[in-house]
Amino acid sequence: MMGVYEALPRNTKIRELERALDYIGSMVELRVDGDNYLGLYETLDAELESLKNVDKTREKIRQRLARNTMPLAA
Repeated sequence: MMGVYEALPRNTKIRELERALDYIGSMVELRVDGDNYLGLYETLDAELESLKNVDKTREKIRQRLARNTMPLAA
């Protein structure tokens, strides 16, 4: 069974992770017990980076394909 997070489209995951990081970041900075939330912040930040790395990889592929104009066999 797929969880709610897994069912979200990738761009929605990115948007929601960024919102969560803003919220948790403010908790870390403003609350007396803010250090308790550092681990959660790091976990969500790593997830966001992994989602964004997909874009970076795809852009590298596009750039490589643009440089190599060799036609691919069908």
